[in-house]
Amino acid sequence: MRENTSSAHKINSKYMSLRPIYDVRTKKDAQGNVLKDEDGKPIKEWFVAEFDKLETVRYGLQRRINLSKAAHLAGNGFWITHENKNHQSGETLNSWKDSAGLDTAWQELVQSCFLTGDGAIYLYMYGGSLHYQVFSYLKGDVLFPDYDQDHNPVIYRLYTLRGKRAVDIYACDYIETWIEGDKESEKDQAWWVRFGGWFAKGLQWNSEVRSEDGWRRISHTQSQTPKGMNQCTYWRIDDIPSGVCEQEVCSLERAASFVADGVKSTSQAILFLKAANVESLPENDKTGKKIGVKGTVDELAASDAKFLAPPDLSSIANVDLNNKHDSILKSSMGVNITADVFRSGDPSTASMKLLFTDAIIWCKNIFPQFYPQLKCFVEVFKQLTDKVTESKGEIATMRTSCGVDFWIPQNDSEVLKRELDQVSARVKSRQAAMSDIGNNHTEDYEQIRKEWEEELRMKAEIPAKAKAEVEAEYGEPTEI
Repeated sequence: MRENTSSAHKINSKYMSLRPIYDVRTKKDAQGNVLKDEDGKPIKEWFVAEFDKLETVRYGLQRRINLSKAAHLAGNGFWITHENKNHQSGETLNSWKDSAGLDTAWQELVQSCFLTGDGAIYLYMYGGSLHYQVFSYLKGDVLFPDYDQDHNPVIYRLYTLRGKRAVDIYACDYIETWIEGDKESEKDQAWWVRFGGWFAKGLQWNSEVRSEDGWRRISHTQSQTPKGMNQCTYWRIDDIPSGVCEQEVCSLERAASFVADGVKSTSQAILFLKAANVESLPENDKTGKKIGVKGTVDELAASDAKFLAPPDLSSIANVDLNNKHDSILKSSMGVNITADVFRSGDPSTASMKLLFTDAIIWCKNIFPQFYPQLKCFVEVFKQLTDKVTESKGEIATMRTSCGVDFWIPQNDSEVLKRELDQVSARVKSRQAAMSDIGNNHTEDYEQIRKEWEEELRMKAEIPAKAKAEVEAEYGEPTEI
């Protein structure tokens, strides 16, 4: 979290943002008595009289890198494909995926992993539909993955509820909520009664189930999935994307701060005086400090004053800062594309992929850390969809595959033309092409078919009807 928040970077610490100003004072003991040396003279010591604030520079590069990576990996959501001939069940599954908003849940989960290192999605049925909750340290949740005695996954979620610490236990067979402290007051109980949600029916207001350390169980419900399957799916990655370049970003902030402080200290030209006696005159306006010289006529004639030009470090500083920027970009495998690149280049999808090669390579290498748990999440989704649609196992037992298509900017008109060409060449179905261009409305294909049939019928019916009316009025045409 400190890495992603620029105001919490090391450059803001007092050791880097303040310069101590030292002065001399008489040294004293703990009782306030002046300490003296062997000759009876007071001992002097240096001390920090005050601090001079330095110009510091901080960057939000870590957050930018992490959110950019999350957009590339999860910007297009995830896909589920049925691997058998039961197309209707596959379309139903994807329709429920859209209505439940699971692509948004996936995007939020990946953001949590890239900003904090882990996250979880809890999928459940409520009110005849599917809902989800994303648990993340960004929301104040602390997650602890574990296993039970049968080596089934168990997730513990620690959070704050009504000002007290609470723990949700997501096991394969049950879900429990425990709260720290004694029994709730009448006011708290009234609030609990009004509280709705996934565990509302399982709350036990007068539960006497307590742990040895004073926690009280207020909810115990059975899992909505088959035995051995956990409704809460947990993800964890090795490190956040910006972790590999954390030291480079700190170095960049120190270098930029050094340059900024140098600009501050050299913004006013240094006045070099050559004189026997120099005095500061009282200020009489806002134009700056007045300096005067006293002495004899000869001393005044020999006096001189010159402004010293500040050193020009711009070229050296720019080379150093650019090198650090380049190091951060390469080590994080980031992409920095400006509008000038597309003005002078080819805006085709192939060219864009070449520009985003590093981003694609990075996504391909990080996705294996997400894939195993994504498969588990899809299985939970299939079980709950089968249950809510009363499909009697058709969806739950359907063989499926899942994955993600990385989000890369592309030329939409070019993609559409490519899909249409594949349909015309009979190498891809219309339904597959519709899905690939982002149209996941299953009813659209039937509507398009009806409109096409209506158009062909009108093209044939209108001329035939007009011909019949002409023949009825004037008779059949005869050859002359």
